[in-house]
Amino acid sequence: MNIPRPFDTLIVGAGLAGLAAARELGARGRSVLLLDKGRTAGGRASTRRVEHPALGALSFDHGAQFATARGEAFRALCEELRVAGEVVPWSPRWAWLGTPSAEPEGRGIRWIAMPGCSQWGRGLASRLGERAELRTSVTVSELVRAGELWWAVDTSGERHGPARSVLVTAPAPQSRALLAPHDAEMAEALAAVSYAPCIAAMAAWLAPLDLPFDLAEGSSHLGLVVREASKPGRPAAEALVLHGAPDWSAAHLDDDPRASARALLDELSRALGRGLPEPAHLDAHRWRYAAVLRAIGKLHLAAHDLPLFAAGDSCLGPRLEFAFESGLSAARAIVAL
Repeated sequence: MNIPRPFDTLIVGAGLAGLAAARELGARGRSVLLLDKGRTAGGRASTRRVEHPALGALSFDHGAQFATARGEAFRALCEELRVAGEVVPWSPRWAWLGTPSAEPEGRGIRWIAMPGCSQWGRGLASRLGERAELRTSVTVSELVRAGELWWAVDTSGERHGPARSVLVTAPAPQSRALLAPHDAEMAEALAAVSYAPCIAAMAAWLAPLDLPFDLAEGSSHLGLVVREASKPGRPAAEALVLHGAPDWSAAHLDDDPRASARALLDELSRALGRGLPEPAHLDAHRWRYAAVLRAIGKLHLAAHDLPLFAAGDSCLGPRLEFAFESGLSAARAIVAL
């Protein structure tokens, strides 16, 4: 059997951690094979687009909404993407839906991607360089080590690779399943990570709702409400994304999605103290691993005696910047091998 020329690194997961690692490795002259189960790169930095017969094009950032940049590396990325016209600052009108409270301090500039949140992934993917190959719609079920080389086996039995090293950046439960046969300590660290799920409702109306906010937080059932039209570059139609609060989402994760979406709209009506008209569009999405509640507390994980690494928001916490920093750290550790 002819074995193809091996990649330097195989990366499982093309969210911000995997993309950051692939870009850094490519910049250091390393070849990378990047695999992701989604149709596009970006993970939870995603956008749902809908063509409505009356409203036309609709756009919903139904996962991550914005990014803040506190570290030097991620600030540099935001500036690079800003110059390219792919991210812009966003200054929404803010409100608290529960007990009145001042807006939390220290958030800094909110960066949003253009024309949707999925551009975080697309922007990084377009900058990977010629030494990186991205394969989407590939669900990895097993990592196999043959001699000094690694292969990823997908759910259809197809092998991808080989590679000299592996970086896994999927959510912790999926990463643990792949890594457990090869390193018990990494698997144990990932087993301690916990997540909050989130039910995301997407609704649009034929006329404006006259809401007193663009971004609202904090009711008993609602974790977040965002007016999509308040973001630069979005369609003008009145469209909302409503994120269920963690406990509420966990309790209703297996309910009918549209019923959950209506329940979130009812909660918004209660918080506003007035009814809402029937939406022209209503849909929902269930994120089982929406936000890390308990992270590992390390930049990345590494096996003691194998070229095997793990990174992602499970390492540092639930922010786009944390995922980026984790992937960057893992890439630098791989280069240092």
